[in-house]
Amino acid sequence: MVNSNTMKTLLFIAFVAFTAFAYGISSPSVNSKRLAPDYFQIVLDGVKSFEGFREKPYKCPAGVRTIGYGFTGPLAKAKSISKEDADLLLTKELHQYVLTVQDNVKVPLTRNQLYALASFTYNCGEGNLRQLVNGKNRLNSGNYKSVEKLLPKYRKGGGKVLKGLQKRREWEVKLWKGEL
Repeated sequence: MVNSNTMKTLLFIAFVAFTAFAYGISSPSVNSKRLAPDYFQIVLDGVKSFEGFREKPYKCPAGVRTIGYGFTGPLAKAKSISKEDADLLLTKELHQYVLTVQDNVKVPLTRNQLYALASFTYNCGEGNLRQLVNGKNRLNSGNYKSVEKLLPKYRKGGGKVLKGLQKRREWEVKLWKGEL
C-alpha cells in the first residue's frame, strides 16, 4: 500500500512529465545525431546555482523572507523545507514561469530565449518581465536585441547593485543569445 505522501509525489512527478511533454520542454531524443541542449535543465541548474539552497527561512538582500531556492510568499512562511521538496517545487515553479513568459511575449522565441526569460521572471517577477518586453522598441514590438541591452539593468536588490544579480543577468544574456 502506498502512503498519501508517496502518492502525492508520484502524481506531481507525472504532472511535471506530462506538462513537459505537452509544452515541448522535454529532453531531445537520444536518436538525434546531434543532441540539442536541454535548456530546461540548464535553467534548473542555473537557478539552483544562483539561488543556493537554504533549508530555513532567511532574508534575501532585498529584505524579503525567503526559503529553499529563493521561494518567497506563502512558501517562505514554512519553518523549513527539505532539499527534495525544494527540488520538486522549483521544477514546478519553473514550468509555471515558462507559461508566464509564453503568456506575456507576443513574438516567437527560441527555446534558449524562452528559458532565459523564465529564469529572469523567476528572479524578478512577472511585472518586471512585462516592463522588459513591452513598450516602444522592446521585444514585443520585434526588437530582440532590446533584451540583451535591458536585461543587465535588473541587477539591484534593496537599492544596491549586487554582484550575484549582475552575474545572473550576464548568464541569462548568454543563454538568450544561445551561448550556453
